[in-house]
Amino acid sequence: MKQSITRVLSLLLVLALAVGLLPMAVLAGGDEETIWLASAFVSYPMAGAHPNLTGMTEYDTDPCVVDEVHFFELNSSDQPIGAFLNENYSFVAGQKYACQVLMSAKPGYRFDSENTDGYVNNRYADLNVLDSETAVLTVYLTCAAEYCTVTFDANGSKDAPPAPIRVPYGATVWDVIRNFEAVAMPDQPWEYFWDWSLDPFATDFGANYYFVNPVTEDLTLYAMWIPCPREVELYVELPEGCMTDGVDKPSITVPEGASYAAYSDNLYVGLVDGCPHPDLVYCDPLQRGVTYYSRATVYAEVAGQLPAIHLHGAELVSVEGHESWLDIIYSVTPQDDSAVTKASVAINTPRAGQNAIEHHPEVISLTPGVQAGVQGWFDSPELGTEICEDALEGGKTYYALINVGDETGNYMLSANNLSLELLGKNAELIRMVDLSDVMPNHVGAVVGVTIPRTYNFTVSVKYGGGKFRSDRRMSKWVKTMDFADTEEGPVTLYAKAEPGYMFKSWYDATSYETLSKDPVYTFDVDHDVNIVASFVKKSFDDVGAWDYFYEPVMWAVNHNPVITRGVGDGLFGVGSPCTRAQIMTFLWKANDAPDPITTESPFSDVKPGDYYYKAVLWAVENHITRGVGDGRFGANDPCTREQAMTFLWKSKGSPEPQSMENPFTDVDAGSYYCKAVLWASQQTPPITAGMGGGLFGVGVTCTREQIITFLYKVYGPKG
Repeated sequence: MKQSITRVLSLLLVLALAVGLLPMAVLAGGDEETIWLASAFVSYPMAGAHPNLTGMTEYDTDPCVVDEVHFFELNSSDQPIGAFLNENYSFVAGQKYACQVLMSAKPGYRFDSENTDGYVNNRYADLNVLDSETAVLTVYLTCAAEYCTVTFDANGSKDAPPAPIRVPYGATVWDVIRNFEAVAMPDQPWEYFWDWSLDPFATDFGANYYFVNPVTEDLTLYAMWIPCPREVELYVELPEGCMTDGVDKPSITVPEGASYAAYSDNLYVGLVDGCPHPDLVYCDPLQRGVTYYSRATVYAEVAGQLPAIHLHGAELVSVEGHESWLDIIYSVTPQDDSAVTKASVAINTPRAGQNAIEHHPEVISLTPGVQAGVQGWFDSPELGTEICEDALEGGKTYYALINVGDETGNYMLSANNLSLELLGKNAELIRMVDLSDVMPNHVGAVVGVTIPRTYNFTVSVKYGGGKFRSDRRMSKWVKTMDFADTEEGPVTLYAKAEPGYMFKSWYDATSYETLSKDPVYTFDVDHDVNIVASFVKKSFDDVGAWDYFYEPVMWAVNHNPVITRGVGDGLFGVGSPCTRAQIMTFLWKANDAPDPITTESPFSDVKPGDYYYKAVLWAVENHITRGVGDGRFGANDPCTREQAMTFLWKSKGSPEPQSMENPFTDVDAGSYYCKAVLWASQQTPPITAGMGGGLFGVGVTCTREQIITFLYKVYGPKG
């Protein structure tokens, strides 16, 4: 019997050294590059299967190849590797085996026991480096007797999820797939696929260990979607004094609360093939009229689509998107004339309720070589001497004095010819002010800033069944959200149902008005709002929350005994014709499925063992049906609307209608179903109001949802 690969190869290595077949230079490795990861993929042992004696490297680019794969029995812990298993051996369920993989280094590479790690099916394996060219990986696998099914849920994406996979009991997902990309979802617009999770509402970036944990039951994994910014605002500011004192890195800032971060590079003298020139601007002062370039990195999940880039204080040259960041190249050109005619200033607006002294407006000059300061707040555009010290009121306009200038004397500014661009929320230029008497080479600007109003904004989930998130706080799915000071303006809410539920609507918790039936709801906050997201149980894929038959179907599937379980594959069978056997079975179960007294069928097409056998016998005993003649019940015949009304009418004891006035032109006064139809149309609410146009619909086949709705109106909670 063969020995273990380890022992065999060790013996071969000793013999080779003895006869001089392996020169010492080979063992030394020469100038070859060290292999840092030796990984392989093998078939997981299943009960009754035979050992897999072939394998493959995990990635085609690995610097090593699989030569052989062998399985062995296990002995005691002192000598774990036992007898070699040939291709005729059958694995035994529950038994643990050793799997050994013989690997060879590709030319130019070598194994190193100190620096090479080994993995089989993405689980850590013992690595035995025999020489620089050969290594053995050993991993222990327990034979499985059955499979578990792992199902993937796209979790809101319109793209189809990966097909379910079968994982041997006790194995891992990695034992079945070779790499994560095999089950990855494509990014969807403005959402980035991050990972799979057992939690349909997961948004954290932490690792999910289901890929490497043993699977011991059927699982559903949900796609994790990370929201991406649709617009990115970047404010570029050159260092103060950079015109004369040497150049530091420009600073990049983003709005407060932005879901991304940005970092700037140095300034460069030009571009080479679209990229910044390798020569830095470091010690020399910037020159007027010369264009300089820099690179910024923006960390934001881009989801295959580039967000709109709004660059302030610089000109955008190019933007390149990656999986989770943007590379941006931009340029700045200091004024080429001593007279500055245009300057840009960004204003950060405080929030309502903040103290005016502690939260005065912040300004950032976005024009190279020009500085900006601010004095405020004032209650009137005349400014005066009284500075506002109270809490800022939402909806009220406050005023500030911005001074723009250059203390170095490089630039000359004039209130008569300076065009000032204000960037910020609700900011308006009132007038320019000449400050030359008190601040040489400075121009003032009186600006008015309207503080956004704030409102109480509460959102909650009714009766569980789902979660939601808002674009004001996109990172988490929650069941309740309370904003005590939500700024006025547009808000978007996103709802997601839990497994087994579906979204129904957003509605106003005060007026109960339905606001939207779409899980994505955008509206303007201009008053205090209290919104509820409602979810309902999902029974079938073809039954929607707003279908007229939703409640009847839910009643039928939750009735004891269950009236219907649908037609299979997650479908109720909406639009499918209902047979006489089905309606009689539904009616029998709605009456609690009593056992009939007789056990002999009067019909040739109703036999013991038929699912409708007891239902039909019960209906005959209660004078609900006599069949269709010739000794037949008509089990598989479609049930028409008049037949359905007659069955229901007779099941209630054939009551007389309140009036014989007939609203339907197709219901003859002498027909067997006339009283049944009139009785049904006179109930409150009506069991049926016909099909419109004065027609009841005699001869029209009833669909499954229509039958269940009729039953619900007669036997349901409101019947």
